[in-house]
Amino acid sequence: MGRLERLVLAKYAGELPHFVSSPCDNRRLWIQFASMTSPCFIVVEGIDGAGKSFVAGAICNYLQRQARRPVLTSEPTNGEFGRRIRKLARVERPSASEEYHLFLQDRAEHVEKFIKPQLAAGHDVICDRYFLSSVAYQGARGLDPEELLNDSIRRFPIPHLALYIDIPPEVSRLRTAARGHTDRFDDASDFAVVRKIYCAMRFPWLRRIDGTLPKEAVLAECHSAVDTVFS
Repeated sequence: MGRLERLVLAKYAGELPHFVSSPCDNRRLWIQFASMTSPCFIVVEGIDGAGKSFVAGAICNYLQRQARRPVLTSEPTNGEFGRRIRKLARVERPSASEEYHLFLQDRAEHVEKFIKPQLAAGHDVICDRYFLSSVAYQGARGLDPEELLNDSIRRFPIPHLALYIDIPPEVSRLRTAARGHTDRFDDASDFAVVRKIYCAMRFPWLRRIDGTLPKEAVLAECHSAVDTVFS
């Protein structure tokens, strides 16, 4: 039984019927409880090679096992502005300011047309990259990270949980080299500066995960963090 299950069962111990005694009974009780809680917005962040997509997909699977209805999305999106960002990156990366404003437009469309409607429909939304990526990456290109952060918080919903999968730049380069390609947005970035900006952020809803741990340990940490959202 997971940590959150134990917390829930302990909290409601006085209300449990006498026949709820076996692990299977407890598991069914937890699934019923988790499925009734409000939808959550969870974000996964990190530099290329951190394992963001792997973690985001694993969280979806984890929530599905709790009888929830998660949906997976990512930024930049496949919408008009997301496609423009990708196209420009392949030809000639735009200025930091232009790139940031393209991400703002893409994110605004993403929030209004996908994230908010999915949450309103009762789905948990798991997003691979969100506004902290803009703070870190465009901040590393010379824009003021604090201004970017304040602007983003003013414009967009704050997630219930953001998981920052932290790896050193040298680990990122080894992993991306091993898979034969790099993320086009990371390729021209200063990993050390990006990581420094990420690590400087401190919010109650932001959780740092050591991405150099074995996958099983990384997922255990992520699942524990997700559990706290429902506790």
